[in-house]
Amino acid sequence: MRCLFFYTVWLLIALPTSAHAATVTTWDLTTDFARQGWQANTNVQMSQTAAGIRLQPQSAEGTLRRVVDVSHNIDAARLWYSTPVDTEVFIMWANRNSGESMYKSPLQLAGGPDVRIWEIDFEQFDTWDYEPTIFGVLLPNGADVTLQNIEFIRYSPTEKLAALLQGLWQFDDIGPYSINFLWGPRWSQNPIQTTQIFWVKPPAATSANWLMYGVLGVGALYIWLRKKSVQTFLVLLACVWIAYDIRMGAEFLSYTYDDYQSYHSQQIGQRTFRERLFFNDLAEVVSPVVQSHDKYIFLSGERWPYLGLIRYYTYPSLPTTPFDGNSTKYPLWIVYQRPDITLNASQQLVANGQVLSPPGRMLHEFANGSFIFQTEL
Repeated sequence: MRCLFFYTVWLLIALPTSAHAATVTTWDLTTDFARQGWQANTNVQMSQTAAGIRLQPQSAEGTLRRVVDVSHNIDAARLWYSTPVDTEVFIMWANRNSGESMYKSPLQLAGGPDVRIWEIDFEQFDTWDYEPTIFGVLLPNGADVTLQNIEFIRYSPTEKLAALLQGLWQFDDIGPYSINFLWGPRWSQNPIQTTQIFWVKPPAATSANWLMYGVLGVGALYIWLRKKSVQTFLVLLACVWIAYDIRMGAEFLSYTYDDYQSYHSQQIGQRTFRERLFFNDLAEVVSPVVQSHDKYIFLSGERWPYLGLIRYYTYPSLPTTPFDGNSTKYPLWIVYQRPDITLNASQQLVANGQVLSPPGRMLHEFANGSFIFQTEL
């Protein structure tokens, strides 16, 4: 067993350099390649710019796609893009077995003036067969997206092995469910998947518990074939248990470290606490403000847990909703994470074109969509 380990290490070291590096094919959309072989809907305004292909669907959603003529299998991709506003698009692909049928998956592109990179882990998709025949994007009506480059990546065996080991030590962020349940270590298949394991729930990567079961199974078989004692297997079981306990203990410590870095070590006004972000600071600021009011109107992006928390912070002053005539009854408004609520020209709060409040004034704005507002009743 010890010899097998050393032979494996020696083999990995002795592999040629090419076996340690990824194979990458780049579609540079800032060059003449952008005009070669692409198929776009007639309603898509497509223009070649110095920054790449600019896509602007005019009357309906639009697609841009191309035959994939890559000489290697594809594990992942990187997409360089820019768009003035946040936009949800879909990547699309067809494989050898799907014919003209296209699979698709959403991407949330962040808006702004800068070119950004979105890394795509194809190995998370059950429909991915590593040899796509067509690749493209689907954009909503009114979108304005510029594609600069697309890289298709095939990772080497050593990179995949390194990603597997790193994936075992990637930790989830603590959440409300963490009090009863943890996802535990995951078996990552490539470096991009390693960084994105816990972006979705359930995680994209396979549970590494199978690796633990495999070690125990191979160890039990080896002990049985060599006619070792039961105590030998118990030692193996204890070693696996201790290793697993170290891994999970490190995850708990990571929660403490993250809380210290983002909350306990920061000044008021700069603190964020887990998924609640800066709500605790907002609640501490508004608590003395509302004490002269029996009730105030509270609106948040999510009802739970913020309604119960703000009630705790501001008692005996109580939160209520703007419905049932309350908007003209209670002058003080506390709004948290509602960027859809804005002030119109008449100084009224509006959401999606609907007036919510009488005219008033902004007392304090914490961030876009989070503020204290008082009406003139």
